Amino acid sequence: LQHQECTHMFSRDEGQRPENRMRNRYKNILPFDHTRIILRGGDPNKIGSDYINANLIEVRVHEQIEIQNAILARGISGVDSSQLGQI
Repeated sequence: LQHQECTHMFSRDEGQRPENRMRNRYKNILPFDHTRIILRGGDPNKIGSDYINANLIEVRVHEQIEIQNAILARGISGVDSSQLGQI
């Protein structure tokens, strides 16, 4: 069960782009496009400068949905501390 993936449920196109592949520690663990973290302050002229392999997670607390700063950074690779501050 751990080795099965839902590959067709949500798109993961941004993580598969050639300019973003080197930032993924594992080639089969990619962020979903609809909940991926987009880095602020990226160079709009540089494709992929807003990419990090991470998704936003909704946390349910006492029947309310609170968006916490809960970030699942799956296998961050090639990311420096200045990029983490842009999340």
